[in-house]
Amino acid sequence: MERRQLVSIPPFEKRIPEDVYNNLENIVWDALLSQNNPEEFFAPFEFPFENLQKIAESDNEEYKENIRAMADDVWSQNLWLSALLIYYILLHITTFLPTDFYKFAYVLAKFGKENEAIALVDVYQNLSTNKKTTYHALANFYYCALDIPEKAIEYFEKFIELDNTNALAYNSIGHLYADINEPDSLEKQLYYFKKAYELAPNDPNFVKSLLTVYEKLHDTEKVKEFYPKLMELAHTPRHALNYGLYEFSWGNIQKGCKFFQERFELENYPVGYPKDILTISNKWNYIDDISDKILLIHYEEGFGDSIMYGRFLPLIKQYAKEVVLVLQDKLINLFKNSSITSDGIKIFDNIQEALQYVGNKPYLHMPLMDLPYPLGVDSCFIPYDKKYLNNSKIVELGTKSYKIGIAYSGDISANYGGRDIELKEFYSLAKITGVQLYSFQVGEAAKALNDVPSDINIIDLGKSFDDFLDTANALASMDLFVTTDNVLLNLAGALGVKTFGIFNKYPNYRWFDLSGNDVVWYKSVKPFQCVTENDWSEVMKRVITDVEVEVSH
Repeated sequence: MERRQLVSIPPFEKRIPEDVYNNLENIVWDALLSQNNPEEFFAPFEFPFENLQKIAESDNEEYKENIRAMADDVWSQNLWLSALLIYYILLHITTFLPTDFYKFAYVLAKFGKENEAIALVDVYQNLSTNKKTTYHALANFYYCALDIPEKAIEYFEKFIELDNTNALAYNSIGHLYADINEPDSLEKQLYYFKKAYELAPNDPNFVKSLLTVYEKLHDTEKVKEFYPKLMELAHTPRHALNYGLYEFSWGNIQKGCKFFQERFELENYPVGYPKDILTISNKWNYIDDISDKILLIHYEEGFGDSIMYGRFLPLIKQYAKEVVLVLQDKLINLFKNSSITSDGIKIFDNIQEALQYVGNKPYLHMPLMDLPYPLGVDSCFIPYDKKYLNNSKIVELGTKSYKIGIAYSGDISANYGGRDIELKEFYSLAKITGVQLYSFQVGEAAKALNDVPSDINIIDLGKSFDDFLDTANALASMDLFVTTDNVLLNLAGALGVKTFGIFNKYPNYRWFDLSGNDVVWYKSVKPFQCVTENDWSEVMKRVITDVEVEVSH
């Protein structure tokens, strides 16, 4: 389809700025030609273009109003190209209403024509007589069409000066300040979200907005107050998942696991669980007697989760006729080598082989991370907190030095951040007299070892590991292991290796109590937690002080 002159008559509407009008035909053509089938799209609109002169001169106002109604209809349906064409027709046959300028401006904004859109919306503002309606419309224009939060805030604030009862406006300002994310943004978000909540305390959207700020502020007491209210007003699987994780982080493992189960109703959860094969209809409900059935347990999430929750396997055996476990392949040898996690349990590295083994025998399935729930586990009782995994041998390293293993990074694909630190933070450990450092890092993060200064001696053990049994054998050779929150912290704890665990101020939900001499899940892991978020230098000073004490003994 080739460009041609669409309109041969001047605009009927004379208040369109001349520079804007001169650009409109090219804007229409650019939008039209961006379609896969412009001829097909253009066909329904041929008739007005051919007869615009007659229509403009006609006294048939009903026909003109029908075209305006058509424009309004496609605009309300977000059919922006149709709206662009019809408003372009409309301005040649009749006088624009103030709302026509606004809607045409909105359409132009959707096509990225910011200058033209602002020019038209300025005309709308000058023509409109209702200030309250105008400010609200302009706020939405800059918020939704142009995404200029500062201007949107300006007009929303003018609006609420005239109407301080509109909860949605306060809520919108709060979200706009969240988009800007300035230093004082959280304080402003809190103010506006609280105003919205005060005006409409039973609107779940406003409760969620306010709750989100309390989450960002790490205001535990307010989160505890508002999450149950949100669940009462809008109990969704996503809200249930997040609430479950919070309850878990507060040490309420049973309550947390109860809500955590609703992740099965979300499209992308549980991560790693084959919901297309293990359907919800065949999932154990944790109530029915399964003593006559096989229980098929499948991993989800990461290696660390499988290690942490593997402790529950010997306890669940008493409930089922037989237990079949599907595990990540790099953990197979480690779990099979440990009697606590393998006696009486068939272990496979893929679901197809596990189901082939089950055959036609009756079975139910469950995810590994649900195990605490049917077992009644809570923070006051964590089984196997001393040791439940075994190494197969000890790696001889041929040194009399105090051997310290280190790990500084977790899986970059994991669903939470704020736990990894730079390798250079460990350099001071290497300078302690009588200490030899060994890196257990693998993958992309291990490349940092290539940039270690020549006066820092760190031996790379990670490059020799094929699976986690190899890692376990090397860990058993260490006098101490110093690590961030990652799979190796869990492995060291499960092996009973003396470990210093380094945590950020706001750790992952699993670590519900880091106030004592151990992390509760593992008695051999001593926590060192940042006082200030991401202040790793300060926490490492405390680690080094304790390491020096260990070495001196």
